[in-house]
Amino acid sequence: MLMRFFTANLKSLLAATVCLSAATTVSAATPWEFSLPLKAVDAVYVTSKGTVLAADNDYTMPATSGIHYSEDEGDTWTQASVAPWLYSYFFEAGDYVFAVGESGRLARSEDDGRTWTVLNYTRYIEEYVDPKDEESLVAYTASYDPDRQRIYLPVWSSTVGVIYSDDFGVTWSFTDRESLQIKFDEETTVFDSFYSSTFFNGKLQVYGIYRIYIYDAENDTWDCMRTPNGMEINTNFLAVTAIHDGVLYASRGMEDDDAEKPFVMYTSDMLNWGAVASRPATIETNYVRAIAHDGEYLYAATINRGLFRTKDLGQTWETVGEGLPMHPQIPQIFADRTVQLALSENYLFAAQHDYYNSTSGVYRVRRGDGMGEEVNSIAEIMGEPVSVTVSDSEISAPGAAAISVCAVTGVEVLGTSGSTLSTGSLSAGVYVYVVTASNGSQTTGKFIKR
Repeated sequence: MLMRFFTANLKSLLAATVCLSAATTVSAATPWEFSLPLKAVDAVYVTSKGTVLAADNDYTMPATSGIHYSEDEGDTWTQASVAPWLYSYFFEAGDYVFAVGESGRLARSEDDGRTWTVLNYTRYIEEYVDPKDEESLVAYTASYDPDRQRIYLPVWSSTVGVIYSDDFGVTWSFTDRESLQIKFDEETTVFDSFYSSTFFNGKLQVYGIYRIYIYDAENDTWDCMRTPNGMEINTNFLAVTAIHDGVLYASRGMEDDDAEKPFVMYTSDMLNWGAVASRPATIETNYVRAIAHDGEYLYAATINRGLFRTKDLGQTWETVGEGLPMHPQIPQIFADRTVQLALSENYLFAAQHDYYNSTSGVYRVRRGDGMGEEVNSIAEIMGEPVSVTVSDSEISAPGAAAISVCAVTGVEVLGTSGSTLSTGSLSAGVYVYVVTASNGSQTTGKFIKR
């Protein structure tokens, strides 16, 4: 199975984003229950009808992996009827539930996960895949456009791109390949490998190792995601995402101990971004493997560092780990390898992947215990984005609390509190501005000093 490691351009625009304050971490008393022991688990999912699904991945050859379902929010589990193809991602499209598997397989269920039919998309892309790579061909994500009734499958491959199906996985076609190509030099052209995707605000976005792309379905073309100032965003900080109430939350799936980079970011329009105030004070990494939002709390699960929640966008954090398995070599660190989160009506579920350890499997914690306090709405927290005007002598952002300017390396070279910053002292070159509103949200952009 392909490993999910990522690289990032540390000189990107987002490297200049500054965290706002240190957070307080307190302990939450709600205990987790061990709901389903599994040899290894990569996916947990709650369908729109309330069925809980989990993928049992044992990584043996031939595989004996399977899918389990629960009709009572994890009280009891049943193994479903499905061929073993190392499933790692669930999603819904139309009247079906899908499980994305290895070797170009895609399992489809018409009865909410009880029984499955396995589909195979390899023959539709075989001209672009080396035969020796077909066994490991995999997709880690998929998205569904309900208006077109179309499934998009971004393939983890440097030669394929993104394919789509208009008949719920039976046949497949390519989206435009040319606009997805990355040219490193005159002789080297590759396709990005995609780990995550979202269908948000009527647009499909796919997130790769190198770039983030937005799909224009009308013209069948892809464009890189850009800031309001036109700067291409070319880092995989959106490795994990969650959507709630018209807001997309996103974070990295990579090791990074830089406290000045955002732990979790959020946006309502894919152009203007805010960042949570800080990461939890007890950890020293920005590596978030899974996030979720239940309408009150934003949850962030890290690798070997714990699982946390916040209801004020990171001004304060709570640990949510009592009852989760501890790392065997570092017992003071809990929540070993939380790889996915899912929410049912009454529970938060966590897939705890610890290969062949007796603690691997699906855990659940009851929602609502200690979660009854009032919380500001997202609109109140985010507010309206700040309007920024850049001239050759100053940056003006009426209503801003602070403005800073960074070199493309991420090093701050100018800064001020207030809404106006003189740039007359800057030498000629390319810079990034970071404008912070009074509510903590940030607007970024690139400009050229002449």
